[in-house]
Amino acid sequence: MKALIIDDHPMVQDGLELLLRHLDAGIDIAKLDSLDSSETVIDETFDLILYDVMLPNRTVEEGLTALRALHQRIPSTPIVVITALRDRGCVSRALEAGARAYIPKSFNSEIILSAIRLVLSGGVYVPPELFEPVANEGTNRIPLAASGLEEGGPSLTRRQRDVLTFLSQGYSNKEIARELGVAEGTIKIHVAAIFKVLNVTNRTQAVIAASRLGISTSDGSPTGLNA
Repeated sequence: MKALIIDDHPMVQDGLELLLRHLDAGIDIAKLDSLDSSETVIDETFDLILYDVMLPNRTVEEGLTALRALHQRIPSTPIVVITALRDRGCVSRALEAGARAYIPKSFNSEIILSAIRLVLSGGVYVPPELFEPVANEGTNRIPLAASGLEEGGPSLTRRQRDVLTFLSQGYSNKEIARELGVAEGTIKIHVAAIFKVLNVTNRTQAVIAASRLGISTSDGSPTGLNA
């Protein structure tokens, strides 16, 4: 396994390297403190990139633009944003730019490692506390105004919300069906309905919509899966 850490703080680089060695003791780790020379370093041989959008001499906007460029150059390589910036808007924009996870640096090592495992298994991780609050939490239907969709339009049922939560944790349709005790075909119908209601075409876009709706798990820890 080969990973790249892009962060300007040596202590953070060393801490992340130590975490990654819990995944694979023989992991090959490269480190950059900026993106100035990244064109000659980053290629498809990396299995994982850990990236801070707040690098020296760059605005957050420039950091997100660089993230998008990285993703476009090596779309098959999962990019995990690990940053001190705790901002809901930045979470959505990072996911839209191609990140597979957004992890605050203040998280403990166990959550960070679990989130990285989730990404490597094909999932997407967003910290629940950075979700927008849900309106009308006591009702069984969720208004979509919070996601930027037209108010008064279609909304998600409670069951669809449950399915969307599992989607955000990287569960497959088969795994969701097992967790909810229903047939896999039923989950496929729910997923299709979710995509239609949220006007999205894939699971990553659905996760972005979930962050805007406030769909979250009961705690901050992601669930690792064996794909």
